[in-house]
Parts: sequence; structure tokens; C-alpha cells
Amino acid sequence: MSSGLSEARRFWVIAAIGGLVLSLPAILNGAPFLYIDSATYIAQGQAAVSVVFPGHDMGIATLPQGEEIAGQLAESAPGSTPSAPLVVGGRSIYYGVLAYLSQGLTASWALVFLQGLAVSVPAVSLFRAVLCASWPVASLLSLALLAFATPLGLFVGMIMPDIWVGAMVLSVAALAVGAEAGGPAFKAILFFVCILAVLFHLSHLVLVTGILALFLLAQLCVPWFRKTVGIGWSVGLCGIILAGIGGQVMFSKVVERVYGAAPISRPHLTAHLVDLGPGQDYAETACAGPERSDALAICPYVDRLPLAWTRFLFLDDPEAGVFAIMSDAEKRRMAEEDMTFAVQTFLHAPWVTAIGLARDGLVQIRELSLDDAVLVAGGDVPGGLLATGLPADLRDATRTSFLYGKGDLLRTATDVTQIGTAAAALLLLVSLVAIPAGAGDRPADPRIVILLLIVGICLLGVILNAAVCGILASPYGRFQARIAWIVPFLALLSTIRVFAPSHRYEARPT
Repeated sequence: MSSGLSEARRFWVIAAIGGLVLSLPAILNGAPFLYIDSATYIAQGQAAVSVVFPGHDMGIATLPQGEEIAGQLAESAPGSTPSAPLVVGGRSIYYGVLAYLSQGLTASWALVFLQGLAVSVPAVSLFRAVLCASWPVASLLSLALLAFATPLGLFVGMIMPDIWVGAMVLSVAALAVGAEAGGPAFKAILFFVCILAVLFHLSHLVLVTGILALFLLAQLCVPWFRKTVGIGWSVGLCGIILAGIGGQVMFSKVVERVYGAAPISRPHLTAHLVDLGPGQDYAETACAGPERSDALAICPYVDRLPLAWTRFLFLDDPEAGVFAIMSDAEKRRMAEEDMTFAVQTFLHAPWVTAIGLARDGLVQIRELSLDDAVLVAGGDVPGGLLATGLPADLRDATRTSFLYGKGDLLRTATDVTQIGTAAAALLLLVSLVAIPAGAGDRPADPRIVILLLIVGICLLGVILNAAVCGILASPYGRFQARIAWIVPFLALLSTIRVFAPSHRYEARPT
């Protein structure tokens, strides 16, 4: 009993050190890393907290976006005449509250360390499941290498929910192989990481749903897989998915109660299909003629096409923009037509649409870029972000941080990420090919079976991330860079297992 307890404590110490190691890039930078959306998350969290706990500003001056949101909430409070402002979803209020509280209490460092732990706990447990006695040293050295040689450290230290997709994939793999590491609470913590991940971004919920669908198919069709991964794992994933759906529904219901209207989502499918080409063709056909000039929400803006999907959604130029410059009523109509527009576009040009979307899903796999993943510019920043959009201490820390004003380092990091990921994929392939097969009546090494299962689940997560982002949004460098570090992680894990003498297969004693 005491031995098991000691082993559990050992695991948690190693996992905590791993979380700290993954936080080192942000610590050495002198400030957490920021993306343009970081300010929105913090402001949304501030607005939500100020409504629930009026007057508790945690020492943070009201941010412009938060002031606007809070004012709208106050105007629409029960008992008053609702002004029904438009709420555009897409950025999780749950992550926003966490980011705001962390900023107010610890200048965001608690969030950075929590994100490091969310990756370290499942990662260390996978090293422990696959390796022998040297797993503590191997896991810590591997995490240190990944923190500085891949985008992992950058995303751990960023005030964005991006890192949680990788943490979720590792946690799902650890649950699938039945990793036992940190005592009775260990699996509950893995489930908690997954639940947070699906609450923090809708794409994470879609991804884990894809994993569940494919593995249910495998359990039906592949007897070996059915014996290796029990049905309990699939039930657990169902619970995670239901928690994510419940979080989305609860947010929608609260917004509808407070504002008098449900939130909308940005029309990513419409923007993507227009950018792809078939969407523009369908829109021009559907809107042709004076009598059909209002057939779709997009019709008054057809003459502004083509537009790249980012410009379609976010360009606020009154003469060239589309969604960003629409009235609230037009935005809601376009959001409601988004799925119908996608279906009609497919029916209008099925082969071109299907091939284009599939191509974008494949392109996203290799679309790795950090060029604009972190706010480093010393000049113009959208919306005057560093002037007014961030808490003062975070703004000042960012301006004096190591990376600020060094955009060339991000371009170098992009090159390193692209080359390193390709090299890691080759190393992973070599190590898997080198796995020895069982001889005679000697069974295969059970840890190798676990390794193969981990590799399969994690690579499936990487591929599904590309499919979800590339098809539902559009290929974009940050989308795949956020999870690309999993390939080097798998390469290190498999190489140590297969090639290190102390980890090679040893026959059972007779």
C-alpha cells in the first residue's frame, strides 16, 4: 500500500516538474504569450464576472470590450427592457473567465502553469506506461526538448485555448491504454482535462466526437481492438462529449435569457466555400436578377467577392467587408443560413465542393506556421490592443518581454517547426518499422502493444484536427501548429522504447 502511494507521489512530483518545464519559455520571455484574441477572452471573462459579482474588479481596470459587454448585459438584465444586442459566439466564456481570474490573481501565471500541467500529466503517464524504470528522466528530458524545439512551449504559455486540444488527445490516449499513475484521482483528472478542453473550444468537441465515431467503428469491426480497448473508454468519451454539449447549451440558454435572443456563430462554412470558389458561384447564381437580390443574406455583397475567408469574416472596411460590417439582423440571418448555404453549394457543384474541402483538409496537415501566432509587433496592432485592450500589467510585461518586437524569431520558429515535424515523422516511422515481432510462442512485448495504441490514437487526433480546421474553417498555420508537437512527442516516445537497450523486449522468465 505504501509502495503504491509512494509511486503515485513520485508520479505527481514528476508531472509537476514537467508542467514547470513546459512553462519555462513563457517565464524566460518575461510574460505570457499573446494572440490577438487573448484580449477578447480576458474582456469576456471580466464582463461575466462583473455581472455575477458587481464591483469586484480584481484590480483590473475595465477593458473596452468588457465595458461594452457588461453595459449590454446591464441593459438587458431581467426586469429591464432588453436591447437584444447580438452575441457572436466562438470564443469560450469558460476559458475567458479562467483567463480573467488568472490574470487578476496571478498575472496569468497560474493559467500558464495549469496549461503546462494539462499536458504534462497525460504525457508523463504515457512515458510511464511505455517505458521501464527510467520513465521519470526520459519524460522530463523529452518535455524539455519539446518545450524549446517545438511549438509546445509557445502554446502552453499563450493566453489562448489552443494547447488544450493536444492535452485532450494525450489524455484520451492515456485513458484508452488504461494508464495507471497517480492513484485513484488520476483518471478523474484526465477526464477533467478533456471536459475543460471541449468547453474551451467547439473544434475540440468536434474532434473528440470524431475520435469516438471512428473507434466505435473499430470496436465493431476489429476483434483485436475490441479486446484491447474496453467499451468503458467509449462510454467515458460519450460523457466528455455530453459535458461539452451541455456547456454549449447552457451558454446559449443564459445568453437567450439575458439578451432575449440566442447567440450566433460566425458563418465559417459560408466564408470557406466562398473562398474556395463554389460558394461564390452558387451565391452569384442564387442572387441573379433584381427579383432575387434578397434571396440570401450574402446577396447584397456578391459584387465584393471573391474574398479570402479571413477578410470575409473580419474585414471591417465598409466598402469591401462582408460579415463584419453587416447590421445585426443581417449577421443573424447569415449565421442561420450558414448550413443551408453549405448544403446548397454542395448540390450546386458537388464534385468541385467535395474535392476542394477534402484538399483543404489534407493541406491543413502540412500548414504549420507561427508567423502571426503570437503578438510581437512593435508597431500597429489591430484595435489598439496594447494601448487599451489589455490589463495594464500584462500590457507592460508584454512590451518589455524578450519576444516583443522580434517577429523574425517567429518566422525562424516556423521554419524549425516545419522541418522538425517532418524529421520527427520520419523518425517515428523508422522506430515503428524497427519494432521486433514476436518469435515462436513468445508473445509480443505488451508495452509495444500499448505504444502502438498510443501512436494510433494520437496520430488520429492530429489528422482529425487538420480535417476539422481545414474543412470547417480553412487551412491556417496556427490551427495545425497548435498540435504539431504531438508528432515529435510520439517520435521520442517510440524511439526510446524501441532503440534504448534498457527498454528492449525481454522474454518472460520461465
